[in-house]
Amino acid sequence: KQSTTINHFIMERYQFADLFKTKKEESPLRRTKIVCSVGPSCETVEVLSNMLKAGCNIFRLNCSFGDHELLKGYVERIRQASKESGIECSILGDLQGPKFRTGEFESETIQLEEGKEIQLVASKEKGNESKITTPNDKLVAALKEGDKVLINDGIMELEVTKKDSETQVTTKVIHGGELSKRKGLNVPGTNIKFDDLLEKDKKDALFLLEQQISFIGQSFVQTREDVERLKKFLKENAKEGQFIPKIIVKVEKPKALENIDEIMKVTDGIMVARGDLGVELPFELVPVMQKVIIKKANAANKPVILATQLLQSMMKETLPLRAEVSDVANGIFDGADAVMTSGETTMSPHPVLVVQTMNDIVLNTETHSPPKDVSLSQLVAISDHEHFRHAIISAALEAAEKSNAKSIIVFSAMGTTALRLSKGRPNCPIIAITPKESVAHWLRLCYGVYPIVLDAGKHIESTIAQVEKLTIEKGLTQNGDLVVICGGKSSPLAIRNALKIYHLGEFIEHQSPSKKE
Repeated sequence: KQSTTINHFIMERYQFADLFKTKKEESPLRRTKIVCSVGPSCETVEVLSNMLKAGCNIFRLNCSFGDHELLKGYVERIRQASKESGIECSILGDLQGPKFRTGEFESETIQLEEGKEIQLVASKEKGNESKITTPNDKLVAALKEGDKVLINDGIMELEVTKKDSETQVTTKVIHGGELSKRKGLNVPGTNIKFDDLLEKDKKDALFLLEQQISFIGQSFVQTREDVERLKKFLKENAKEGQFIPKIIVKVEKPKALENIDEIMKVTDGIMVARGDLGVELPFELVPVMQKVIIKKANAANKPVILATQLLQSMMKETLPLRAEVSDVANGIFDGADAVMTSGETTMSPHPVLVVQTMNDIVLNTETHSPPKDVSLSQLVAISDHEHFRHAIISAALEAAEKSNAKSIIVFSAMGTTALRLSKGRPNCPIIAITPKESVAHWLRLCYGVYPIVLDAGKHIESTIAQVEKLTIEKGLTQNGDLVVICGGKSSPLAIRNALKIYHLGEFIEHQSPSKKE
């Protein structure tokens, strides 16, 4: 009986002939955003430009690898690629945070053999077959007999057998392998607290601020105070009127999960960083934690990025594993605003193909996504005390769904109304009109939002006519499309806290010549 019910649901939901169509002739606008990490495989303007054409929305820089000269070169080439391709994009810069890593070695690699002893030493010297060094003395000082030290995302494992001193421990190799320089070190269950930003993070944050980066990813956050500390540092060092990057907290530590509700109150966005999270936690808990974090981020109206190993096999292969395809799709079903590549684009011989593959998976998932299982009113935070905005957002979402609108056009000076609409996850794109370039960069991360920088004129008719022309030129809409248009409290007076439903072209065709600007 249950099988019959499921089959009936599937047949009712999908026309199977349509499932095998590419849908490319429809050119649907993808709503889930794609974040691509930048590295050696994609460092030229040509490759970066092709990645934008393939579907990349945001490029990610990792401050753990490379000096400021290298990173500045990446920034310049990304902006050049955006200019040449005519495709706008934003940049996310990841701070290293209190990430513990191995030092360098006298040779290219060393071999860890199971059962053998090796020292772990707090030192900036190079390691060898008898000792692994790490530049951070806090990690070694915190270790005690019986602790497990995981290396390179848990691929290799050591067990502390003896505390030699505050700067050295003796360990036994539990799981061996080939170890190269600067691999991650994790000690599950050990919380090492830092009362200030690391000097490297301060220097990198100032560099990202100077480069006018849109987002800063904060690594290994444990408390809301960690986030407040970085925000205060950026504010104190920003020039008057300068845009301060939005903070994306990377959830990687069990302590962050304990404090997630407080962290949500102060962060601007969330990244589910499954690599370190899967090392710090039992790996079987990661899928559950992923769903919990995404659900909490959506309830708090925070954009959320799903990261790590989504298309890991494409670091070498030209096709993803079927399990990876399902992983990407399930992240979208969970409610992620964006999906991210790491080594798949930094080290792969075919980074553009990786982005194309991600784009195809996302588009098909969105095209055939299951129906929402909650009402529209539940998708917008009920705790919002701005009653006019809440009413307009709810009405706009319902109007778009009931009228089968092709898009929602929202005037959103600060981006708040557009973000709230995004959390309703409508089945059509949200075109956000904002006068601020910084807001447009922020909204580029949000699900379904396509920002356009435009200063609204005095007359709503002429402004909407201008919006119509821009959206048609950019390929976001077509003449005759049914759209829902609305505005928040900072919108032009004629559309402030209001909603209209109309066909594109009406304002262009009927606009009075006396009102043209």
